[in-house]
Amino acid sequence: MALLGSPVAMAPAAAATSKAPGKGKLAAKSKPDAKEKTGAVAKRTIAASPEPAPGAVPPPPPSPAVGTSSIIASTGAASTDPLPANTAPPVDAPAPPPTATPLANPPSGEPVPEPVTPVAISYAEHLSGEAYPDRMRGLYGGSLWLEPSFHGLQWPYMPRTGLGLSGYAWADTGYETITRGGMNVPDSTLLVQQARAGLRATPTYSNDGFFIQGQLELIGNKDQIHSQSDKNSGIVDVDDLWVRVGRWNKWDVKVGRYEGWEVYHTGMGLDINTIERRGATQAGLPNAGDFERPDYYGVTLLHDRPSGQGVGNVALHLFPTSFLRFELLGQIGTSDYLTQGDNTLGARPVGILDLGFVKLKVGGEYVRVKPATKEVVNTTDTNGNPVSFERDSKIENTKRGVGAALQFIFANFLEGGVNAGYSESDSTDMNGNMSDKAALTIKSVGGFLNLAPAVVLGPSFADALIGVGANWTTQVDLHKDLDGRINYTANLQGFVAVQYLVAKQLFVKAVGAYARSDFDLSFSGGIYSNTMVSGRLRLMYLF
Repeated sequence: MALLGSPVAMAPAAAATSKAPGKGKLAAKSKPDAKEKTGAVAKRTIAASPEPAPGAVPPPPPSPAVGTSSIIASTGAASTDPLPANTAPPVDAPAPPPTATPLANPPSGEPVPEPVTPVAISYAEHLSGEAYPDRMRGLYGGSLWLEPSFHGLQWPYMPRTGLGLSGYAWADTGYETITRGGMNVPDSTLLVQQARAGLRATPTYSNDGFFIQGQLELIGNKDQIHSQSDKNSGIVDVDDLWVRVGRWNKWDVKVGRYEGWEVYHTGMGLDINTIERRGATQAGLPNAGDFERPDYYGVTLLHDRPSGQGVGNVALHLFPTSFLRFELLGQIGTSDYLTQGDNTLGARPVGILDLGFVKLKVGGEYVRVKPATKEVVNTTDTNGNPVSFERDSKIENTKRGVGAALQFIFANFLEGGVNAGYSESDSTDMNGNMSDKAALTIKSVGGFLNLAPAVVLGPSFADALIGVGANWTTQVDLHKDLDGRINYTANLQGFVAVQYLVAKQLFVKAVGAYARSDFDLSFSGGIYSNTMVSGRLRLMYLF
């Protein structure tokens, strides 16, 4: 998943330097009290931003606690965002150039110099969250607040032309033990450390509500399943690479590599590629066979960024009202141009009804994957002579699914949600025959709950959060034995998480988890279970 940082919007003519992000003040501006600051920021932002649609609410940037800043250029001749008359110049800002005055007695015959027009000071201002009203994004610092697709809102929201910079870094240190019940399948104990960092650049052109954006997100990886020595591990990689055009709060078209809108939300645990997300695995171990526990399904076939370098997304986003949003996402491309690979064609519509305190998310998807290269068939003619001809490959894999989530936010201390997903898949071989092992049906249900303990324990715990969650997934195929038994696998995952926000900047989260994977296999594959217990500590910084 993509983690959010804080955009720093840089106007072309700006020349100011900020302090560390998230401190609520920048080098070129004095620090007003909170009430005055909020009012001033909101007023200036509205004055310079395009008019929203009636009833529309501009999408929120990340909270000021993670350092949302904007460098705003202002000139005496063309400023659209002047300081109020009673506002003092920013503290520590360079003084404006002095005005040249005519000489009292210029030499005879020489022209009198023209006065130099003063130029207004460029300044930087920290934009608080109030400048971008949202519909109750979630508990501050909680999992809904960190939801990477911003519940479908347009992000980064930059109503002025500039360059947005943001990013994140996190590191996990953990312990995992897995007990496996399969015949002669070994147990394991792992000490795990992995990390990931991302740096985004988002150049934006914005004019009277119309905008053009591009985004490049560079990634640094430490492990996350692959070995650092693996040439395909992606130690340095790219997550987002897209271009978007549209009108703020109305519509946009987005093309490239990115994640679709999230439907199924797991809460404060089960982050992607973590030890509790992988659960009680057995793949690749001696005597484990070719069966693995199923991952949960939550309209996730086309949610993640495409893995093939030649595959990408095209999406139309519509915002008919401030509380109703739609994403019509298509995926198209070839997995590998050099080897011809497989052609992918898919569609994923998602709708979000966001009333603030309650959010309903519904989606469906369909994807078909076929070889890009025709088959060469060698045979003989009626006289027994060898002949060859080409034909379209009969190999095909199709997947489809639906899912929904209902989420709520109660006051400022409790949030939660429930999820459900259902998917089917089919596959045919080179002769066009259906594969009963690949005819899969997956069902998932889950839920989460996040609590701000300060409501019970007092303000000393204002920066703490507690989260719990669980998911149950089952998978069956059509591979029947003589007794009519089919392959059944299941995955139970649960967690408890405690998080503390240090200095409103550093997220420190401990997650303890339990998982059990069940196997009931046909053709004497056996009945057994694997169990996992894990713990990890994550340090995460958003900027």
